[in-house]
Order: sequence, then structure tokens, then C-alpha cells
Amino acid sequence: RISGLEEEVARVTGIVAALGMPPYHDLAGNPIDISPMGRHRNDYRIELGEGYVFCTTCEVVCPPRASHCRDCDNCVLAFDHHCPFVNNCIGQRNYRFFCALLASAMCLGVATIAGVAIWFGHSQVHAWANRVAIVAFVACAVTLVVFVAGLGSLHAYLVVRGLTTREAFTGRVGDRGRTLLHLRGP
Repeated sequence: RISGLEEEVARVTGIVAALGMPPYHDLAGNPIDISPMGRHRNDYRIELGEGYVFCTTCEVVCPPRASHCRDCDNCVLAFDHHCPFVNNCIGQRNYRFFCALLASAMCLGVATIAGVAIWFGHSQVHAWANRVAIVAFVACAVTLVVFVAGLGSLHAYLVVRGLTTREAFTGRVGDRGRTLLHLRGP
């Protein structure tokens, strides 16, 4: 524990926590209303203005568009979502790598379908069971490619609009920020 840290955070944010536990008070001693942020009992955020919030779980001041991930138990800048496929939060620092993963998965699926189709066209497979297995494999691959293409299209739309998945589905969008086409806000 660092001595003087709580006092410094209280001075900078204007929030005082009694022994690090709710209820939170401002420097004048008035209680601050906190709103539930997640499903855990300690997931609360305190609005500080200008888009900044104080995360009571991490006990840090978070910049605008940052959010707490309940799966990783961390605050993430420009939090998009927690991806179960890569078991990691997708946010400001790794969003481009997530989009590259989607693009490469789609290219791999298309190449696999094309390779199987070319092989099937040139092969001399006469067994009925082998043909059914190949058709079933191609049907599954096409389904996965369509799913990944839909997910990639959604994220391409979100990039153009300058939104995160969380902002798009909750409807809570900050008034500041740059999209690919224009500045957001007045």
C-alpha cells in the first residue's frame, strides 16, 4: 500500500472513500450518488464530468469511453467487448488485431471452400458416403464464413461510425470523438 495515495486521489477527483468502501463522499462530506455498472456487487461508477468516471472496482479514474470488464476485472480504454474466442478484452489497443483476425478467418474459410470445391471437381470420388461427407463439410464451412463475414461487416460499420460494440448496443455514446467521416458532436 502506498502512503498518501488515497489523499492524492481524493484531491484530484474530489472523491473521498471511507476505508475504500462505499458510500463515497465529496470533499465537503456530502454523499455521492453512485449508479450500478455491472452484475457484481462492487461494480459501480461515479460520474466526474467531462466523460470521466471513477471505477470503484479498480479504484481508478477512467477516461471517457473506458469501461470495466467483469470477465477480466480490469478497466479497458475504448472497451468494445470481451471476446470469448480469444479470451481477451477488445478495446483501444487491440481492436485492429481483432479486425485482422476476422479478416484472416474469413480469407481462410473462403480458401478452404475453394480448395475443397476444386479438389471435389477434379477427384474421382465415386463413393456416395464420401460425397455426402464433403458436401456436409462445405455446408458447415459456408455457414461459418457467412457468420464471420457478418461479424466483420458489423465491425466495419462500427469503425466507420466511430462506435464500439458496447456503445452501439447500449445506446450510450459520448458527444466527443472522431469517426472516419466526421467529428462526433456539435
